[in-house]
Amino acid sequence: MRCSSAGWLARTEEECVEMATATAIPTHNHPEGVKGAVVTALTIYHLYHGKEKDFIRKEILAKYYPYWADKTYSDIHDEYTFDSTCPGSVGPAILSFLESKDYEDCLKLAISLGGDADTLAAISGPMAYAYYKEIPEPLLYKALKMLPDWMIEVNINFDQIMSKTNPI
Repeated sequence: MRCSSAGWLARTEEECVEMATATAIPTHNHPEGVKGAVVTALTIYHLYHGKEKDFIRKEILAKYYPYWADKTYSDIHDEYTFDSTCPGSVGPAILSFLESKDYEDCLKLAISLGGDADTLAAISGPMAYAYYKEIPEPLLYKALKMLPDWMIEVNINFDQIMSKTNPI
C-alpha cells in the first residue's frame, strides 16, 4: 500500500521498480510481496503517464499476474474471499480499477469484493486517481478531516513536490 508514491515520483520504469522495491522490503520482504509493490507502482506510473486501461491489462496484469488477466470483475465478485497475499489482492484491485468508471466507482468496486477491502481500496484508489485525475471533493474532505495534522503536512509536502516535478 505504501508503494503508490513510487508510481507518482519515478521518472523511469526502472526507477519505479527500485523505489517500489524499497517501500516493500521493510514489511513485505518476500518475492511476492516485492512483486505486489512493483506491480502496483508500475500500474500507477503508466496510468499517470497516459497509458490506457487496455495497456494495464495486457502489459502489467498479464505479465505479472496472468491468472487474473482474462478475468472480469463480475467473474470474481461472487466467489472472492479474504486473501491477504499479494497475488490474491493486487490482481483483484487492478480488476476493480479496470472496470471502474471514476474514482468513487473504483473504491466501491474494490470494497464490494469484501475480504481485505481496505487493502483492495488502498491499492486500486491511487490507480484510479492516476487515471481519472481527480478525487471527488466530498471524499477528499472527509478523508482529510480524519487525518492527524502531521499526516496532512506530509500530504501537503507530497503535493508540492508533485506540482513542481510532474503536474497532473
